[in-house]
Amino acid sequence: MVKPNRIRALAQTHNNVGHRRHNLYREAYGRISKAINDKYFLEAVTLTESLLTDRLESRVTFLLRKDYSFKTLGELIRKIKERENDVQLRELVVAGVESWREERNNALHEMAKMEEGDSRSWDARMAELPAIAGTGLKVLRQVDSRIKMLRPTKKAA
Repeated sequence: MVKPNRIRALAQTHNNVGHRRHNLYREAYGRISKAINDKYFLEAVTLTESLLTDRLESRVTFLLRKDYSFKTLGELIRKIKERENDVQLRELVVAGVESWREERNNALHEMAKMEEGDSRSWDARMAELPAIAGTGLKVLRQVDSRIKMLRPTKKAA
């Protein structure tokens, strides 16, 4: 089944998207913290990725001046490398997000897979998850903060 092209909802003066997105973000950040505290690290990682991709989609859409929504983290990283002029954000994405993406892939997609020469037990793999979840949250906060700083300011009327 082919998914139709989906478009990211944009906050505008006549809609409530900004308020609803703020509420979703607040709840997601709270749920990530709760998941980490309750040792549900895979849940924390998936929610972190959701927020991180949304932040990067917003930034890439701004840079391209056209919708760039519902993309994979890998696609967003590539586009930021190509288009981002802000050195600090580009370095955050290249060093922080890209590195965390590899850890996330291992955590989410390869927990039950064995690569030749990999003798880690289930417990050893599970022991890696707190650091992956914590790093993801740290990187998300850094990216979110930088993107907020780069937002164009609204001019007074």
